[in-house]
Amino acid sequence: MKGMGMGNLNTQIGSEDGVQSGVKAQVVGQNEHDEKCREVPKSDVDSLSEYVRWMEHSVGELSRSDRLPNPVLLFRGHSKDSYELIPSIARGGTPEGYDSLLSYEADLIYASRRSLPNLFKSTLGPIDLLALLQHFGVPTRLLDVTENPLAALFFACKDNQDADGEIVIFKTNDTYERNSPIYEAIADSYNLLDCQQTPLSTFYDRMIGLDYFRYQRPRLEDKLFDDA
Repeated sequence: MKGMGMGNLNTQIGSEDGVQSGVKAQVVGQNEHDEKCREVPKSDVDSLSEYVRWMEHSVGELSRSDRLPNPVLLFRGHSKDSYELIPSIARGGTPEGYDSLLSYEADLIYASRRSLPNLFKSTLGPIDLLALLQHFGVPTRLLDVTENPLAALFFACKDNQDADGEIVIFKTNDTYERNSPIYEAIADSYNLLDCQQTPLSTFYDRMIGLDYFRYQRPRLEDKLFDDA
């Protein structure tokens, strides 16, 4: 089955007890409509070794790209192909009593820090904090991915034996180091609830003073001066 600008792979992975766990693997780019998506030939496998051979071939094909030099491949496996790529905090919509997911997120984080201050320390950066919260089962805006396709396969086969699982491959040439302040700022959104009605200049002054923008501060300040 092929469509939506993606290559799909229907596979059958054999488990230890001989039960066949249905897995559907989708190869995608950064989103379904990204022109960088490339198709992977449809294939059926019935053993781990066949899956590994298919993955080696697919990774090789995806890595050879004239549009994305030095691509980074990330993998996600989930046990139902009906699951959407939505972080846990957003899967049920905005809970009753909250006007937004952002305020719900803020309450979850503040409550976690109050309950376990020695674990969810104030010295943690925004992304590290969310990763730790996710690890301990707190709903967050993060979506788990891995650099290991076998780990993705494990999660695709782990539960829901009567349903098709799904493996999604993301291809990007982005690097965390280059855009880390942006990612940290997004992860820190709950901390900026009180800035929603403030002037942009006030918001800028607050953001530029945050620790994760320290390396960009001179460049941003120079640009602001040049544009004035």
